[in-house]
Amino acid sequence: YSHMTMADTSPGLLRATMDRLRMPKLEACYAEREEGLGLPPASFDLALSNLTLHWANDLGGVFGHLRSLLRP
Repeated sequence: YSHMTMADTSPGLLRATMDRLRMPKLEACYAEREEGLGLPPASFDLALSNLTLHWANDLGGVFGHLRSLLRP
């Protein structure tokens, strides 16, 4: 991989996971909500979820946002 970005809605969990993984080329992205990560469009080749989607208030909005982040 060239780089990975990990996003979480919990700053504490995000920090703890980053400290535990200590992977080069791993970036962190704090998100206040699942519906918007504040990342540039078409900037990722792949998006994965560890099943936090059940916390989303707007599941359609989450999938739409993830789609906008993916390159064609």
